[in-house]
Amino acid sequence: MFLNTIWFHINLRLLTCRAYKNGLLNSLALSYFVYMRRFSLPQAGRLIRLGLCLSGSCLLPLFTLAEKASSVDVDPSLPPVRGLIEAFTKDLKVLKRYHPWAMSETRHDRLQELIQEYSTSLIATEFQQLAQQERIDYILLRNQLKFASRQLDQGRIRYAEIKEWLPFGASILELAEARQRVEPIEAEETATVMHALKSQVAQSHEKVRASLESSDSSLTPVLGGRLAQTIDLYSKMLEEWYQFYAGYHP
Repeated sequence: MFLNTIWFHINLRLLTCRAYKNGLLNSLALSYFVYMRRFSLPQAGRLIRLGLCLSGSCLLPLFTLAEKASSVDVDPSLPPVRGLIEAFTKDLKVLKRYHPWAMSETRHDRLQELIQEYSTSLIATEFQQLAQQERIDYILLRNQLKFASRQLDQGRIRYAEIKEWLPFGASILELAEARQRVEPIEAEETATVMHALKSQVAQSHEKVRASLESSDSSLTPVLGGRLAQTIDLYSKMLEEWYQFYAGYHP
């Protein structure tokens, strides 16, 4: 009886791995039914519970490997870490070119996703199996990814410090990103947005003036300089948006 039980567990483990590989998990249920006919109901129940534990321990490494599988496309002719560095440099450049506006949440989220993808791929690389130069590259890339992530978060915090004086910023950014996505514009809706922008800019101007005239103003010279740079950027974004449509979409 004991040997039969052990043999059952071994067969169950092998069958579960084979079923997972071939996508035939229904064969596992069939094997349970056929084999359980040899045992009483309490015995069958205990064996099923133990068998599920063993099958879970068999499948867990497979799922873990799937999670660690790299989704990054690297040059196979390069050493593993060097390939990650080259690919990250190119992907980062492309994303920053496509999302040039630092205040964009879409940009922040996409860049953080990119950093996470490369961090996962780097962790999956066996450090102990690398040559000395590759180990140095590993550490440098790891530090670069951490620094890039912190830099993105700091940029978000810096923008949040001046956001209250920029009520029109979200509308201009949405127009710019919609143009980037090549979304069709609705004339009436766009006119409504532009009319609201005019009011928001006037309100922002009055708020900044009142803040500067106040003795306990929270708008410090540092924040004022950052605010001026951001306003210039929004002005440029709106000008580019207008020039994009003015020629053929009046």
